[in-house]
Amino acid sequence: MCSLRTRHIVYELSLDNFSVLSNALVDYNWSGITLDLEECHSCTDFSSIYSDFIQVVKYLIHTRLPSKAVTFSNREPSFITPKIKILLCKRNKLRRAGKLTQADELPAKTGKLIAKNQSRILSRANSQDVKKLWSMVNSATNRKHKTRQFFNLMLMLID
Repeated sequence: MCSLRTRHIVYELSLDNFSVLSNALVDYNWSGITLDLEECHSCTDFSSIYSDFIQVVKYLIHTRLPSKAVTFSNREPSFITPKIKILLCKRNKLRRAGKLTQADELPAKTGKLIAKNQSRILSRANSQDVKKLWSMVNSATNRKHKTRQFFNLMLMLID
């Protein structure tokens, strides 16, 4: 099976970055997309103004907020989020650079985020549908049950 890769852009959302973005929004010259309500008679005018506004906001987000690109494949466990992936990459980078003390601080944070995501996934479980419940448990723990193969292997080892 071929793994499909998708690339996600993750923005660093800190208070400093939000203040930079809010200042950019305030300083932007909005006169190009102002609306005179008395001259506007159709919904298409509102739609075009709204789409112009969204384009400006997206442009300011792309240019003002620091970002990182994260690549995911379809083989990633469901509890791995872009933030967790960034932390894992950062830990690997620190380990390769020989900064083991800094790298050893990250697994605790990563573990907490993973546990939070697993509990979020399992909180949607319904105890009435046992099959669905186990499929959610397996996806949260990233297990693919092959009990029959396991028992067959154990029987072969016993004989």
